[in-house]
Amino acid sequence: MYINTKHLGVALLAPSLVAANSMKTLLSKRDASTYEQNAVCTADQLLRSYGTVNTGLFGQDLWWQSGNFISALATFFQLDPDYGSIHNNIFATTLSEAPGYGNYANFLNNWYDDEGWWGNAFLDVYDYTSDSAYLNQAITIYNDIVGGLGTPCGGIWWDKDHTYVAAISNGLYTELAAGLANRAGGGSYLANAEANWNWFFSSGIVGSDHMVRDGLNSDSSCSLNGNVFTYNQGVILGAAAELYKATGNQTYLTTAAALADASTASGSDVTSSSGILTEGCDKSANCDTTAEMFKGAYIRGLRKLQLVDPESNWLNYITANAQSLWNNDLSVQNVNGNSECIVGSAWAGPFNSNQANAVTQGAALDALNAALAATQPKASLRKSPAWYYRLVQITTEEDRDIEASDFDEDISELAVCDTSSREEKSCECDEDEGDSSDEDTEDSDENDEDDEDNEDSDVEDSYDPEDAVSERSYDGSDAGYYYELKEDREQRKRDLLKIRERAKK
Repeated sequence: MYINTKHLGVALLAPSLVAANSMKTLLSKRDASTYEQNAVCTADQLLRSYGTVNTGLFGQDLWWQSGNFISALATFFQLDPDYGSIHNNIFATTLSEAPGYGNYANFLNNWYDDEGWWGNAFLDVYDYTSDSAYLNQAITIYNDIVGGLGTPCGGIWWDKDHTYVAAISNGLYTELAAGLANRAGGGSYLANAEANWNWFFSSGIVGSDHMVRDGLNSDSSCSLNGNVFTYNQGVILGAAAELYKATGNQTYLTTAAALADASTASGSDVTSSSGILTEGCDKSANCDTTAEMFKGAYIRGLRKLQLVDPESNWLNYITANAQSLWNNDLSVQNVNGNSECIVGSAWAGPFNSNQANAVTQGAALDALNAALAATQPKASLRKSPAWYYRLVQITTEEDRDIEASDFDEDISELAVCDTSSREEKSCECDEDEGDSSDEDTEDSDENDEDDEDNEDSDVEDSYDPEDAVSERSYDGSDAGYYYELKEDREQRKRDLLKIRERAKK
């Protein structure tokens, strides 16, 4: 890739107003396997750099990197709704207050890859908030990126000066187009995503070794720039996951699996002999704030693939990296009774304070997100009205109030007394519940009564699945469990029980 001065800068980890908002973390012990606790401490440290120089951004001169941080935080907030409820105001602040880049507005600038980071970030925020303002911002960015089509080599340009055809800008564009097809529907999003995917794999950018090269020189030869960076290997995996969700075509997963297997193999161009993700500059400890972000983007893409197409070798890779950065590349500082978790650039270690900043925090949060989502999806199954709201796609405020007030209690009871599986396990139930046959009879009687009088139903007639944004939604893309909308609230409860049981396995 071309290292341009537009990306250079030093992050400041100074206290900010955000730091005063409930960021009180004290690590009782240093345990590399407690991914959620570690992610909280890492996110706290990242948020200390929010708004310190530019309102709505992180650190100093970290414009496109801030888009990556927004992605990481939106993902973590889905996995830990309690933490997100404290800090989720940053998204509205960023959307309204973040400065444009140079003479540009609307999160646009001269580089299509930078725009791609922000476009995909706003899709992540939309997944978390369901606020169409973020979806609309992603669409605005996408509409600018499609102006980069038409290079002599195919694909889109890296920049508006037409100097290079980069793998990263094309990978991000493909992921964004497919992501919009899944969330906005209609238009040419899916057609453009599929067309660019096909070009990507026919252009020569992906070698016979299934490693993604940096791009194509824009002269008449369209010759290959053969440099290999981690983020190019990962972003295309996220694009594959989105395309699979949009089409159900297994070919996207098969192709992505070959790339993931190649990049995660010990001794590959991006993985050390001990199985730890490594950027070339990590070996000489001279990564700048551009390259320091790359590993986070890689592991984010691998997480997305793992959640739609789980493989044990990718899971082991994800957890090995999350644990290695905690064991080998972490400095924990006790400041006024709080543990400040500062992560460096080289996840294999050793920790280097000169290579620790907001960018390395953001990349580390992506790694911890991946480990948390892949190993502990139950972490997102908290008693949170916001989570249930996303899960079942409630379409009326009245129904949302029902879910928020007593859905948690109902689920808690059902989780203990699931009569459908009682024969295989012991179940502690209230004595007045009776046996399963009695419950079935009672349920039948209740259903008859509901048929006679719809006013007694738990779900008012105003709840119509056709009013939902889509006929199929999922509990935050990071939990990885699809949920088909059900008109019957009791069926929704039974389905949630199945999801809980799957999450425990």
